Amino acid sequence: MPAEVLMEPTTRSGVVIALDDAVATIVLTDPEEEWYFPASLVPEHVGVDDVVVIEGAGRSLRIVAKDPLAPSVESRLERSLNRRRLGLR
Repeated sequence: MPAEVLMEPTTRSGVVIALDDAVATIVLTDPEEEWYFPASLVPEHVGVDDVVVIEGAGRSLRIVAKDPLAPSVESRLERSLNRRRLGLR
């Protein structure tokens, strides 16, 4: 089945769940979908577990930036309550 192509301009957010030299795997939100982007489209300061903003339409979707308002998964795990729940103290 071919990948969906968004023809209307859109702005969406997603979480980087995997990143290597060739491919970035990002789970988009609303609706939750796993998408793949060339790693060359990922800004240099973005890493795994970072929330990113994606803009564009058609095959010109691009990863604009790390979302400055969204904490990374790692920072959420650093909260004391989460550390106690996970037994990380």
